[in-house]
Amino acid sequence: MKKAKVRYSLEDKIINAEVYSAFLEAKLDDGWGQKDKKENFELLTKIAEFSNTMMKDKSVLDVGCGTGDFAPFLRKKGVSEYLGIDIFEPAVYEAEEKYPNEKFITGDFLETDFKKFNFVFSSGSLTTKLNTNNYEVLKAWIKKMWEVSNIGVAFNLLLEEYPGQKTTGLFVYDRRKVLEICALSLPEAQMKTVITPAGSEDHTEEMHVFLFR
Repeated sequence: MKKAKVRYSLEDKIINAEVYSAFLEAKLDDGWGQKDKKENFELLTKIAEFSNTMMKDKSVLDVGCGTGDFAPFLRKKGVSEYLGIDIFEPAVYEAEEKYPNEKFITGDFLETDFKKFNFVFSSGSLTTKLNTNNYEVLKAWIKKMWEVSNIGVAFNLLLEEYPGQKTTGLFVYDRRKVLEICALSLPEAQMKTVITPAGSEDHTEEMHVFLFR
């Protein structure tokens, strides 16, 4: 029997909207401070170094683009083509207002067709605790990112401090399980990881994963 395709359920979309509506109301945009955002962006673009290329003149798909702050950062790196996609429409509206010369679309990444991009990034968009199994979504997410890219992908997620850690609203991942999913899903990919403090008041860490050809 063919395995059912993983997708965001209606419940997942409602959960995501509630989380990011709260961020917008708190003037946090995508839930990260500007310092944390910049550090994440700088780290994610190391994919160019790891894959022995440069960001200059490359095309980028930004998955879970939120309010679009990655776009100007990438332009300063010389990126020639940018597309941001987010499932949360109010964030896309704000991105369009902030960066009217960039292209943003509202949609479910797993359900949207794309042309090929050099790099595919996803910063912070895998942190919401979903109704659907987060690990199944992660598996589908990285496979789709890989299919759409022709050089490599980079994403980040939060790590649990101890096995079985329970959190409210956000999902923290078992690092070993994440690495296993990446290795089994994309055995042809080269992989690097970087772990940093997540910038929160507790001791939560963030893992940045780089998969490249």
